[in-house]
Amino acid sequence: MKPLLPVLAVALLACDSAAVAEEFKSGLQVGENCGCLQVEWVVGWPYKDQFSGKFGPGCMTCTLAPASLVAIIFIQKVDDNVANLVRAMDPKVTGWLSNEGPKAFVCAVGKLGHDDLKPLDEVSTNVALTVAARGREWQKNLDKYKLNDAAAVTVIVYGQQSKVVANFAFRDTKDLDKERVAEIVKVLRPEPAK
Repeated sequence: MKPLLPVLAVALLACDSAAVAEEFKSGLQVGENCGCLQVEWVVGWPYKDQFSGKFGPGCMTCTLAPASLVAIIFIQKVDDNVANLVRAMDPKVTGWLSNEGPKAFVCAVGKLGHDDLKPLDEVSTNVALTVAARGREWQKNLDKYKLNDAAAVTVIVYGQQSKVVANFAFRDTKDLDKERVAEIVKVLRPEPAK
């Protein structure tokens, strides 16, 4: 019976390690398709206040049927780490009126509203700042994005035919260190092949 005890201990440690090593996930995964995503408010140029709710929400993913990549940055918190992500992405993406180049937009979810995004307007020129539509009929579309309620930030990058090409999920904004931010930016602007 005694030789069995060390074997069981090793087996338990292996199971525990596998559970700890499991990757944190939020949002649509690579290969899945993005659907409609309605927003009520947009902060900043060029769509400043365009989707104010007066005419109903606008669909950001339908607006961008991309010839290049689009990053959706879902956030449940605004702080310096989120501002650093937006600041790093802003010069790497093109404005929404441009026909060429990658695009990006922030989509505030959870309890965040229009006023919560105002600090990000200071660091964003090309990255639009939006708030997810709150109506029940539009919430169904947001639910299809499979966001994890425990994720402070989820970045989904999609391309042609709205197919997801990259996904990044963070439990806490403090996990948005320089290396992870550089990894996200690199997906939008990969290094040219040598």
